[in-house]
Amino acid sequence: MKKHGRAVSRPQEDCRIAKFREKMASDEGKAIFELRSPVAEFPHTWIKDKLNWVRERTRGLFKVTIEALWVTLVYNIQRYFALRVALQAG
Repeated sequence: MKKHGRAVSRPQEDCRIAKFREKMASDEGKAIFELRSPVAEFPHTWIKDKLNWVRERTRGLFKVTIEALWVTLVYNIQRYFALRVALQAG
């Protein structure tokens, strides 16, 4: 860029993102999100609270991916045993 000076780039938003934002701004979208939110957010909260996983402890895409897989595996195994015990008791 030394030859031509500075350049400014402005990313253009995908039309699908604009449609999603429009949908979520509507009353129907907000109602859907209110129903979905507790189901989708509980695992994130549980992982942060119980496993103290607020940030990755490794560097690099491969290592971070492996770390995230371990965390989700632990969560899924915990849920499996909790549901299994609940079904056997009930």
